Amino acid sequence: MGYDSNNEELPFESQYRNLIKEQTEIDYLIIGQDPYPRKPNGDEGGNGVAFCKNSHYEFFQESCCGNYVTTSLGLSKDVIKAEYKNPKVLFMDLLLTKGICFINVSTKLLSELKETELEKVIYDSKSSNLDALQKAKKIILLGRGKTQSYFKKYYSEFKFDHVLLHPSKNAKADNENEWNELWTTNYIEKNILSQDSNQKGVGLNVVGRIDLSKFEKPKKEIKKDKENFYIIDTNVFVDYPDIISRIDKQYSIVLSAKVIDELDYLKTSLTEEQKRNVQKALRQINESIDKRNIRMETADLSLLPDDFSKKSPDNFILSVALKFFGENPIMLTSDNGLQIKAKGLDITTITLKNFLKQTKY
Repeated sequence: MGYDSNNEELPFESQYRNLIKEQTEIDYLIIGQDPYPRKPNGDEGGNGVAFCKNSHYEFFQESCCGNYVTTSLGLSKDVIKAEYKNPKVLFMDLLLTKGICFINVSTKLLSELKETELEKVIYDSKSSNLDALQKAKKIILLGRGKTQSYFKKYYSEFKFDHVLLHPSKNAKADNENEWNELWTTNYIEKNILSQDSNQKGVGLNVVGRIDLSKFEKPKKEIKKDKENFYIIDTNVFVDYPDIISRIDKQYSIVLSAKVIDELDYLKTSLTEEQKRNVQKALRQINESIDKRNIRMETADLSLLPDDFSKKSPDNFILSVALKFFGENPIMLTSDNGLQIKAKGLDITTITLKNFLKQTKY
C-alpha cells in the first residue's frame, strides 16, 4: 500500500503520494492554494500534504484551515481525536476508504517565490499532482482568488466541479456569513457529497476502516512478542489529563489503585490549573473504562525487593507493574526516582515528553 517497509523514515508526503499512485480512481479531489510553512524542527508546521498537520494540537489551532475542511466534511473534532491518532492517519483513511484526496495548486509556498520562479514551480507542482488529477471524478477548489486563477491558467485541461470560499481567516473577514455556512457546518457533506451520492456512479466509495498502523514508526517501548501494558503514573495525569486517548487502543492500560487514590486526593490540594487537570483526568478515566481495555489493579507489595519501602506510593505503583512483568509492562512516568527503580527491575520506562514526541499526537 505505498509503504516502504525498508524505509521507516519515508516522509509522510512521499507515503501519501505513493498511496495516490495506487488508487484506480479518486472520488473527490480537494485542491488548496499552497502548503503550510514547515518549521525548522521538522515536527511542526506543514508536512507536504494539503490541509494536513502532524499533530492534533496543530491541526485544531484556529489558524489551521484543515480542521474547518474536515468539519465541512462532517467530521467533528471529538470524532477525529477519538478515532485517529493524528491528522496524518485521518488523511490516509480519507483517501484509502472514502476516496477523498487533498493536493495544492503549488507544492511550494507562494509568498516565498520570486515572480520569475512562479510559473516553473506551478508547472512542476502540476507534474507531481498529475496522478491525482487524472484519477479524480470530482474536483473541488478551495479559494476563488489564487487557487482558482492559477488552476484555470496552469491546469486548464482539467475541469473543476465546485469552487468554494477559502477556509482561511482572511477570507472570512470579507465574507463572514458565507464562511460560517461553509466551514462551521457540514456543508460539503450535506451539499456536495450527499447530493452526489444520489446520482448514479457518483459519491463516496466507503469500504470500511483500514488498519493504518503499518504507516507509523514502531514505538521504542513496544515489544512485538508481548502483550504490552501501559502503567500510568500520577504525575502524567496531572500534567497531561488526555493521556489515555493518546495510547493506541490495541494496547491495554493498567491503572494502579494508588494512582486513582492520589488523583482523588489531589483534586482539592493543587493549584487551580492542576486541580482542573486532575478533575479532567478522572473524568477521562471514568469515561474510558467502559470503552477500551483498561483495568484497575491493587498493589502486591510482596513482589518488591526487600530494600524497597512498603509505604512509598511509587512502590505501590511499581508493584502493579511487576504483576505483568512477563508481558512488558511500560511505566509511563516523569518521576526520575520511579524511572530508576523500574529500570533497575528491568521494567520498560518512557517519559511523558518522549511518549508524546514519538507519537506526534
